Amino acid sequence: MIVVPPTSTSVPPTKPDLVFVSHANAGIIKRRGLFGAPDLVGEVISPGSEQADRLRKKNLYTRFRVKEYWLGDPVGETLEVLTLKGSSYHLVCSAAGSGKMHSLVLPGLEFDLGDIR
Repeated sequence: MIVVPPTSTSVPPTKPDLVFVSHANAGIIKRRGLFGAPDLVGEVISPGSEQADRLRKKNLYTRFRVKEYWLGDPVGETLEVLTLKGSSYHLVCSAAGSGKMHSLVLPGLEFDLGDIR
């Protein structure tokens, strides 16, 4: 299931731009929001949010064991996919303008960043 804001999460209450909860983890979905860590979150960097998205939120998602973190920058036309391994995120793939992207949390999901406009 993909949840789009205004759903909040219990990772201390944040409102990511994109949230994915797998069927196996669906028990965290409640009427008032998500009560547990989603499998994947995505943040879109906006003016003034880069530090919060790259540092504060990334640290929160690490602490709460969110498996995958996507970070998109529409101005720079970049996307980074990071997967949690142990106690830190590791870059799975990144692209600027165009390039193949994939997810470890969503096996089979592949796309070229240049196809998204």
